[in-house]
Amino acid sequence: YWLPERLARFAHAHPAIRLNILGGNTVQTAQAVIDGQAELGFVEGEVDNDLLSKKTVSEDRIAIFAAPDHPLSRKRIRAEDLAMAQWVLREEGSGTRAHFENAMRKAGIDCTTLGIAMTLPSNEAALAASAKSNLLTAVSELAAAPHLAAGLVVKLQFALAARRFEMLKHRARGESRAAIALVSLLSALADSPDQSRGPGRQDKS
Repeated sequence: YWLPERLARFAHAHPAIRLNILGGNTVQTAQAVIDGQAELGFVEGEVDNDLLSKKTVSEDRIAIFAAPDHPLSRKRIRAEDLAMAQWVLREEGSGTRAHFENAMRKAGIDCTTLGIAMTLPSNEAALAASAKSNLLTAVSELAAAPHLAAGLVVKLQFALAARRFEMLKHRARGESRAAIALVSLLSALADSPDQSRGPGRQDKS
């Protein structure tokens, strides 16, 4: 949700360069860079590997969403409400899932006791399932923005901490000229007040 707009700008500036995006969760993306399948990786989860360097390029916020008629959509949310709820969540290995579970632990909720009815491999699938059921989900605000605008889900009032988007590179490999140009463009956009948009403002990872 964060990357395509920036890649489109890069493609416009460098029409002779062919871009190929490999999709995956944080674990899969880090492994693709280690294996040489990708020169750069962009992730939202924690990566701890000595082979990889990391640079923060933006940030986002995970939020909790529910169907508009869900009972929790009309009340002040407490941690115990979330502990007793039923959930549809991203798969293990997803940065979204890891960030959510870390936030729940900080709120005093034992994640091993959560009522996880379903796990799905994409934000869209989790949002679609939540919109038609009593299941809560936790995904990126960027991912949920179209669903919110269409009235398919509502955001519950329970604040979770912001998370970083990080760019991964292999420490032992040199950079191609294309990668250097992309990193330069991302830095320029991050420095521009019109293009660097923080959490809560729509930016169509």
